Amino acid sequence: LDPGFPLEVRERPDTPLEIERGDAWLEIEARPVVHSPEAVGYRITLSASGREVVVAYTGDTEESAEAINLARDADLLVSECSVADEDRVPGHLTPGGVGRVAAAASVGRLVTTHFYPSALALGPEEIERRIREAYAEGAVDLGVDGLRIDL
Repeated sequence: LDPGFPLEVRERPDTPLEIERGDAWLEIEARPVVHSPEAVGYRITLSASGREVVVAYTGDTEESAEAINLARDADLLVSECSVADEDRVPGHLTPGGVGRVAAAASVGRLVTTHFYPSALALGPEEIERRIREAYAEGAVDLGVDGLRIDL
């Protein structure tokens, strides 16, 4: 069970959690999203060497003010993209919904993940085309195992 790197687990009843190490600091904030009563997304801010990077992760959610606020001005949004637009279900995002959230939040880059069969059946080009109907400016990647992104 050793992950191969130092790991420290801190359970907290609330957030944000702030960690400082030398000239670097990290803030992790859990925010409610529209899925189930206990569902949260995460907003992570890392500052090091005078540079700040913000990453937002939706978890399961739907197109909502909560998702937009979670992602607001993030350098990277990692978002679920579960179902095709025509198969929309409460608590989950579609490619069109992901595009609208990313555009409204003015994120710099988008990575989609958590695809159900109806989204996968669209194929990567169609998923991206639907996202791009609203989110035309930033980079878009469909998440795959092993994907690495430099920020």
